[in-house]
Amino acid sequence: ASSAAACGIGSGAILLYRKFPKLRGVATVVPHLALSCAGAISTYMNNQADLEEGVVVADAYGRICGVSHEAARIGVYRAMWIQAVVIPGCALLAPMAFTRYVIFPRLTASNNFVQLPIAISAAV
Repeated sequence: ASSAAACGIGSGAILLYRKFPKLRGVATVVPHLALSCAGAISTYMNNQADLEEGVVVADAYGRICGVSHEAARIGVYRAMWIQAVVIPGCALLAPMAFTRYVIFPRLTASNNFVQLPIAISAAV
């Protein structure tokens, strides 16, 4: 289901770009959006049993206090937030945006060939 969601977002984006060519500027965000949706759906599906049955709650000494559905819900939603926003944003979207909108314009603004090693290191 998570792969299907990612494929659906990608296919929808292709159709949208064909109909509205001015939206090509947001094309770099679509793969990250697809990855975010796939991560959130996968996390939710993998933790379905915890949401239905609850999770065991223990005190600081390891003694079991009971089972909590609320703790399961909070834990799963936090994991979904990390999978859908934090990881794709920090690991994928931020470096790509920095390279595209900060590094690339500065490298292409001058004809100085000394900047070639900088461009190669930024690409790697």
